[in-house]
Amino acid sequence: MNFLESKESDFPEAVNAIITNPPFNREAEKFIRHGLGFLRSGRIEFMAMLLPIDFDSGKTRKDMFGNCLFFAGKGVLTSRIIFIEGPNASPTTNHAWYVWDATNKTPPLIRYLDKP
Repeated sequence: MNFLESKESDFPEAVNAIITNPPFNREAEKFIRHGLGFLRSGRIEFMAMLLPIDFDSGKTRKDMFGNCLFFAGKGVLTSRIIFIEGPNASPTTNHAWYVWDATNKTPPLIRYLDKP
């Protein structure tokens, strides 16, 4: 299923969350906006997306973060992710899990997540 083309009827009844690592180009913003549509409609209750740590910094994205009632916060990964293993693996990007919750009633929180 292409997420950006998905409709509410495409999800099985038991599905109430979206958890994904969207592409880190302009598609990531489209993924978030599309997912927020499902939260607003009540079809999905929870959404988490793995994104670069500063993804919420853009002023054009305030409606998805600081001004979004569903935005519950982000979990900052304190270790960089190695997406491709190998002798020269040296990740340079920091990431965080961004979380939206349709039942959220509190200001967004920032948590720091250590490797288990």
